Amino acid sequence: VAKTKKDVEEQIAYYANLGGMSTLELRRGVQEIMESKGDNLTNRQKNMFSEVRVALGLKDYLDNMERMYQTTPTTENPANILNK
Repeated sequence: VAKTKKDVEEQIAYYANLGGMSTLELRRGVQEIMESKGDNLTNRQKNMFSEVRVALGLKDYLDNMERMYQTTPTTENPANILNK
């Protein structure tokens, strides 16, 4: 998951760089377009928007997976647990 997440983050950074903005600005731009339904985009822009939106969605998904399956290290030693 870490390698895939890194690749997706690099892809998002690339898209942001193409637009001369930060990744946060890119995310905000995508949200604004989604709110306005993107009616004013050309076909080429719609295709790029779709790619960016998928990449951001995948990053969010990977972040959620990472949080959901993150294990907390335990300080208990399994050898000290007694069966009752």
